[in-house]
Amino acid sequence: VREWLKEQRQQDPETYWDAFVSYQMLFFLANNGMRVGELSKVKRKDIQFYERDDEDAPQHKRFCALVQVHPSTKTGAREVNSMGGEFAKRVWDKSSHKRKEDFLFCHLDGRQFSTKDFWKEFNRMTTFTREDERWGKHFVPYSLRHLYATTRLQNGTSKEALCKNMGCGETYLRKHY
Repeated sequence: VREWLKEQRQQDPETYWDAFVSYQMLFFLANNGMRVGELSKVKRKDIQFYERDDEDAPQHKRFCALVQVHPSTKTGAREVNSMGGEFAKRVWDKSSHKRKEDFLFCHLDGRQFSTKDFWKEFNRMTTFTREDERWGKHFVPYSLRHLYATTRLQNGTSKEALCKNMGCGETYLRKHY
């Protein structure tokens, strides 16, 4: 995916910015289990960055974010604790839209980066990397939520904490992961 982003630098500024934003969203979603629709509604006022006191952890696991999920989403308002805060911070720092009410993940002109926009970019990434072909299955953005849940369970995160972070019940978690 890194090579895909490098190739996008040759495009016009708007196309490259959308590629940059979606690249950061990809890794941020893989580190918090949020739904794309939840992340697309995050405004600058809804996120706080912090650093964990764990010198043995890689940087992307030390720099974290607390995200306030918008109440209008599928499971309503909740707080999501996200490793990989550096991916959201990159967009935070580079965006020219700095007001509290601005969407964090936005287009160059400040418009909200919608789920449809992310799907388009996600498909461009997976086509470039040939992941579907390599794994023999079709990946969709929701696959990032599955990746997150599976990884967290393999690393010993409690089911209760994982359910709270993902906004789902334990029955759902057991059935799908």
